[in-house]
Amino acid sequence: MKKQKGPRQFAIISLPILVLLTISLSWAIAETSPPSEEWSAIIGGTNFDSGMSVQVTSDGGYIIAGLRDGLYIPPMSMRGDEAVYGDVYLVKVDSQGIEEWSRTFGGSDDDGGWSVQATSDGGYVIAGWTYSFGAGGSDAYLVKTNSQGIEEWSTTFGGSGYDDSHSVQVTSDGGYILTGTTWPLGANRTDVYLVKVGPQGDTPPEPSPSPEPSPSPSLEPSPSPSLEPSPSPSLEPSPSPSPEPTPEPEQGGIPGFPTLAIVIGVFLSLFIHRKIQS
Repeated sequence: MKKQKGPRQFAIISLPILVLLTISLSWAIAETSPPSEEWSAIIGGTNFDSGMSVQVTSDGGYIIAGLRDGLYIPPMSMRGDEAVYGDVYLVKVDSQGIEEWSRTFGGSDDDGGWSVQATSDGGYVIAGWTYSFGAGGSDAYLVKTNSQGIEEWSTTFGGSGYDDSHSVQVTSDGGYILTGTTWPLGANRTDVYLVKVGPQGDTPPEPSPSPEPSPSPSLEPSPSPSLEPSPSPSLEPSPSPSPEPTPEPEQGGIPGFPTLAIVIGVFLSLFIHRKIQS
């Protein structure tokens, strides 16, 4: 008669199976669960404040651009007396959202910031709109600050209608590219507005037209003896090797690990069951 396995032996053999199944379930839950909120912060005063853009800073904090003490009405809309006029709002916070400093920019009319980017000198550049400065109506507004948010220069772009800038990026030559909306006076449509500016906010000068070359006197060449060129051997271009496809980056974790662990657990359970029955 065969000796039956006792509960102690069964528990020792079953322990690895339970560990593998637990790891598999934990892995699957961790991959499918949405991220939870780590922290939140409220920044502003007693009037209407709004954040329009945020970027990570080199010290691990964040820089925010938006509207301070105003009520945003799209710049391309005609405004009434009920509009609350605000300013461009720039806020620097640490890695936990605690405010370190804040600045405002603009004039006596309505101004606001749409986009902010860090610059190579440690400062910031803000793109938005202004009714306080420019050629009339609203204009695209570009403000450059140092690392502490102190304004270094500002400039506007646009005509007498309604223009604004929604996004700004730093270019490889140290200048800036900004885009937004333009609505000329009397027009029944809006268009995309794209402006390239230099490192100091100046637009590149228009290229001057090249002078036309003066006609040179016609000189008839003396006839040269006809020389037939010798035929050159035909050279067929060698086929270039086709580029190999770039492999896609692997996802984090062990691929297929939960499924593999479950399969191993099932096979081990069947094996133990057969051993106990025998």
